[in-house]
Amino acid sequence: MIDVASGPVLDLAFTWLCQRRADYADSSDVWNVRRRWPVLKKSLPEELLAGGYRFSPVRQFQTNGESIELWAAMDALVLKALAIVLNRCLGFSPYGQRIRSI
Repeated sequence: MIDVASGPVLDLAFTWLCQRRADYADSSDVWNVRRRWPVLKKSLPEELLAGGYRFSPVRQFQTNGESIELWAAMDALVLKALAIVLNRCLGFSPYGQRIRSI
């Protein structure tokens, strides 16, 4: 969890979140996360390391007869940070191929 809560990993996850949700509506929670990132970046590692972070319920939308589920912005950021660390631990390349250990 120390790696997940590290500044560089959280910064990568934050950059990913900003890119993925750049076109979201003005009322989307991603804009609150972006605006408050300097404060959140300081408090989030403490919350993660203390085991106090809790995920919000996933929101579900219906559009064009299709069901879409969406994580809250902070939850998506934390999940991305976890994925970054897991990919490194498991030896996956950024391109989706496993790196062989020799």
